[in-house]
Amino acid sequence: MLLVAIAIFGLLPFVSDVGSNRNTAHADMSVSYSVIAESCPDEVEEGDDFRIVLTSDDSGGHGDIRPIDGYWYTLARSADESDYEYLHGKHQKANEYQRRTSRMGRDFHTLEDNYSEKTERFVVYFNNKSDGGMDAECLVTIIDDDGAGVMSMVILSWPADGEAYRVGEDIVFKLTFNEEVYMDGYVSLSIQVGDGPGSWRPAVFNGYDTDALLFRYGVRAGNLDLDGVSVNDGGFIGGLHQGLLGAGAIRALNGDFEANGWYRGMDDHPGHKVDGTR
Repeated sequence: MLLVAIAIFGLLPFVSDVGSNRNTAHADMSVSYSVIAESCPDEVEEGDDFRIVLTSDDSGGHGDIRPIDGYWYTLARSADESDYEYLHGKHQKANEYQRRTSRMGRDFHTLEDNYSEKTERFVVYFNNKSDGGMDAECLVTIIDDDGAGVMSMVILSWPADGEAYRVGEDIVFKLTFNEEVYMDGYVSLSIQVGDGPGSWRPAVFNGYDTDALLFRYGVRAGNLDLDGVSVNDGGFIGGLHQGLLGAGAIRALNGDFEANGWYRGMDDHPGHKVDGTR
């Protein structure tokens, strides 16, 4: 299990672990002077709710309990704002009960999607306005729950004449996955050469490249796409499966399960035009 990274500001020691929800809570957020966090998630999955609790402490040696009053922020790291609920300067001030107990918390939420990703991270940051040194941050780890799947795709080939692919030239697509996969049987990648009905073409499996699969389409007479070839999103659109099709399956190497069929496609690519009319 991946552990959330620990961010420390100042010279405070760790406080003891505190139980919270199903996400193990650890004291891995602390600040100089007198505000620390008594809970910070070990790791979370997409769609999880979790709570971060701040507590006021006299570790700075001031002889008093300072109020918790400040602003919450979320900061992107490997995750982005499509993965979590975004905050920028969200003010929160302890109420009377929270002032008496010297504790104040806030709920956070990660976002669910269908797309496979690697483990990602973002920062929750609290700025206590009563003292410039009373800031705190927590590095949150999101574990993807969508299994093996396509993270990105690119076209490796280029038209021989630098203008458009001609009859007999190959267009080669590289699909990179979030983990190692292999081809079990026959699967092709549906691409679009041209516009409208009848423009779909199968790019056939063309080999491996570490955590990627290669697919190839050979341009035929009559193929025409002056906007550039495209690949629609994979998944279930209008109740129909599209994208990676065939009698076989793409499977994760680390476990015998089929890869996720949802992925983001490619728009018309002007650098990859097709002209099989001459």
